[in-house]
Amino acid sequence: MFRKQTFCPKLWNEIFINKDGGVFSCCHKKPRIIGSIYQEGLDVLCNNQVIQNLRRESLSGKLSCYGGCSLLPKDKSFSLKTSSEIGYKDLRRLKISFGDMCNISCVMCHRSNIDTESLDFDKVKEQVDLSPFNSIEIQGGEPLFIEAARKFFDYASSMDKKVSFLTNGLLIDDEWSRKIALHSAFIYFSLNAATKETHESINRGSKWELVLENIQRVRRARSALNTPVKIMGHMTIIPRNLAEIALFIRMFQEFGFDSINFGYDIRVPLYLKLHPSKKKEISLEIREALRNSRVLPLVDSYRLKLLGLI
Repeated sequence: MFRKQTFCPKLWNEIFINKDGGVFSCCHKKPRIIGSIYQEGLDVLCNNQVIQNLRRESLSGKLSCYGGCSLLPKDKSFSLKTSSEIGYKDLRRLKISFGDMCNISCVMCHRSNIDTESLDFDKVKEQVDLSPFNSIEIQGGEPLFIEAARKFFDYASSMDKKVSFLTNGLLIDDEWSRKIALHSAFIYFSLNAATKETHESINRGSKWELVLENIQRVRRARSALNTPVKIMGHMTIIPRNLAEIALFIRMFQEFGFDSINFGYDIRVPLYLKLHPSKKKEISLEIREALRNSRVLPLVDSYRLKLLGLI
């Protein structure tokens, strides 16, 4: 039973590559760096001594990052692995962060949106065999603002891979709506509020009406091309938008989303701890919104549970 307490399947089936070419087992860059695609191919890195040691730590109950993880659902059971080695074909999920460049500046973002450094597309093409992956996600910054990310999208989709990403929604024109509808499994729009005023104060430089129109643009492309791409809303919770979570739950379908999920800034747990009465008030509103919702399965509330809001 103890062994299950730190078992992380990501060590066996997921790869994250950051803008510097560093390879990790998850997008939180945990537990530690495995290697670099600037030095070795991913087929070698996925079985080097570093990651094999991490897999052994996971199986023996010693994986240091497990306790504080907000990515891995702790209420879900996984089939335990028995070996520290895998075949390259066993990899399933690939996430690549191409850089920090962005066309807006969100208040909670720690990245430098004017940093022009990006992952070398040609090096990714050379060192990463995409064949085993059935889920590919690209990250920024804003992926559509980064040339290497746009090139990778076209390259991977030309190999019949579905490429998904999180976007602030401002740069989606008719061409990208069509590409997303045809070549993405899902698209997340970062709508960090339920009202124009709060959204634009958090996503500084964004335009509420344009984002909502571009959500509809993707919906129209999906309908015209008859594809199954999922259009999803993502709200990163910060102290400023806590009061709008319940409204976001009530309104998400009107915004054009098929489903929604949440993330949260590292300051939020402490804020809630220091404001217990406000936490209780917000929690009651969220519970009521969920209770009155007819689309409860479409609301991923895992992060709300982690924050003690439901």
